[in-house]
Amino acid sequence: MMQLRSVRFTDESRIVAEGQKDGEKNIPEMGSYTPAQFEQALMAHGEQEVQRIFKAASLRISKLQPEFEAGQRRLEEIETRLKPISEIYDARKKELGRDVAIPFPSIFHIALILFLGIGEFPLNTVVFRLFGEAEYLTYVMASTLAITIPLLGLFIGIHLRHSIPRPVGNILVGVLTPVAVGAALFSISILRNAYIFSQGGAPSLSSQDQLGYSLFALNTLVFFAAMVCSFFAHDPDERLDSAHSSLIFLDRKRNSVRNALYRIVGSAIV
Repeated sequence: MMQLRSVRFTDESRIVAEGQKDGEKNIPEMGSYTPAQFEQALMAHGEQEVQRIFKAASLRISKLQPEFEAGQRRLEEIETRLKPISEIYDARKKELGRDVAIPFPSIFHIALILFLGIGEFPLNTVVFRLFGEAEYLTYVMASTLAITIPLLGLFIGIHLRHSIPRPVGNILVGVLTPVAVGAALFSISILRNAYIFSQGGAPSLSSQDQLGYSLFALNTLVFFAAMVCSFFAHDPDERLDSAHSSLIFLDRKRNSVRNALYRIVGSAIV
């Protein structure tokens, strides 16, 4: 009921009507600095609303203040770490006379490594099931290889990118890529033929050997794919590449902290 009266009290039509009524009665008188009674009540009501809003906002701000200060300190810490790395990056760019050269974007690099690991798991699961071990051991061994092979390719690709000259690396990748892809295509053909022949009876010893070589070729392709994408996802200069990676990492953390601070400020204002 009190809320209803408050709404009616501040309703625009009532304010207009009360003002017109006071005007007809010449309230307040000409030259008087004292507002009419309704105006005084309206101003008092407005002051009460302002005090209520201020009190609620102060309470929210006091609750969010520690979190905001912690975020502010975190942001200052990140910016302190970011400044010297940015100076090293700019100095190295000036020394080399070029900017960072990364043909393969990092987001695709990470996605491809994850995809290779996921694809490697069922392939190794099929292989280890031939040993006749318990199912959980099959999954453990398959997951170990599914993680290890792409990661080894990743680290070796980064090492080759930083340790050998760019022309040598490009020639090496250009020569080995057709070999790895051709071996994988040939192994897929062998697997398909072995599956077709196995429908008519038990596979021979020679076909089992071919299956072993085919699975080895497929694992080699996974390793080589991880190595090549890591090779092209980094700059040939190790110092420039390291500074660039650190800048990207810290910049993302800084943006994350900033967004958190913006959310805190927004929740305090609303």
